[in-house]
Amino acid sequence: MGRNRKYKNPTTITLYIENETLNKIDQLRKNISRGELIDILVTQKGHIAQIVVENLILKKENTELKERARRLEQRIEQLESKLRTTSKAKEKLKIDYEALEKLFANGNNEVKLLDLMRNLGYKEGGDALKRKAEMFLNDYFDENGRGYISMDLKLVVEPVEGFGILGSKVRRLKNEDYN
Repeated sequence: MGRNRKYKNPTTITLYIENETLNKIDQLRKNISRGELIDILVTQKGHIAQIVVENLILKKENTELKERARRLEQRIEQLESKLRTTSKAKEKLKIDYEALEKLFANGNNEVKLLDLMRNLGYKEGGDALKRKAEMFLNDYFDENGRGYISMDLKLVVEPVEGFGILGSKVRRLKNEDYN
């Protein structure tokens, strides 16, 4: 003769929980089995358990979103800093657009970066002019696979192998340069 069956379809489970949690469960259950307590919590108080689970999920999502917001704020701060730096540099390197037009008006399809810098009014020589040219490229141009491209100035700068930065070719922007 065996005991009466409490469950129609019993399953054995193993839980890994803190010892303090197990002690609290034992205090709650008094003289019912742990299985019965879990059954009561899930079937009769299931809506509360569901709320607790949803709350835990929302707290995790909230933490992840706060971290993402923090990273985005850092990125915005970096971009604003870069924008401030770029606008300050642009103020320092005022571009004479008429000089650009004159440079390419004579039928020139290509000029050296050195000629462009001289035409824009840079009188420095040697390393000072080289630094100014690098600053000019960093501030006004975006790097692409073949060289530098400026949508604002509508120019392309392509380095020439065997020559320094001042020997780079400068030409007007064409449609095929967008790709």
